[in-house]
Amino acid sequence: MILRKGAINQPLTHRFLMGKWNGYARPSRPHPFICSKGRDESRPYDNCEMDSMTKVDFYTGSEDKLRTACQLSHKAMQNGVRVVLSAPDKAVDALDKLLWQFPATAFIPHCRSDAAEAGEMPVVLDSGNERFPHHDLLISLHDECVPFFSRFERVIEIVSNDAEDSRLGRERFKFYRDRGYELSHTDLSKPRT
Repeated sequence: MILRKGAINQPLTHRFLMGKWNGYARPSRPHPFICSKGRDESRPYDNCEMDSMTKVDFYTGSEDKLRTACQLSHKAMQNGVRVVLSAPDKAVDALDKLLWQFPATAFIPHCRSDAAEAGEMPVVLDSGNERFPHHDLLISLHDECVPFFSRFERVIEIVSNDAEDSRLGRERFKFYRDRGYELSHTDLSKPRT
């Protein structure tokens, strides 16, 4: 990919280097390069590799967004990935109850992000607090992109069958696409073969 100086649709990492950062910084990753050797001031980016951008996955066609969030959290937990489930206040209360019953023969250990044991839990519930014990996976149930999404290695956006929720999901998809994030899409309404 050839990048022109001043091009609008350049990836975020290039805009950062050009001094055109868009405000979605990663506080846990203060610099977009990880250097493997000592730094030479005359060639600051030699022996460095780019830090990967946040990957965004869209799961559309969900009949029950809360249950889908629980299923994805359970799958992530089984694979050793820690999860932050971010949702509006009402949904966080419903998720808290559902996680105690999901799956039917067990439960998913979880707590709220402001709890003392949050750093030890595989799943953390959040309703807008921007202090997180880890930055592995964010599952967002919000209608808009949350301002802290880029702190995470991966983001999952869940979109239901509802017409209004689908419209809002398309707006979020466009937001990420326009900023150069790597996107993937899974349609839950289609049967898997």
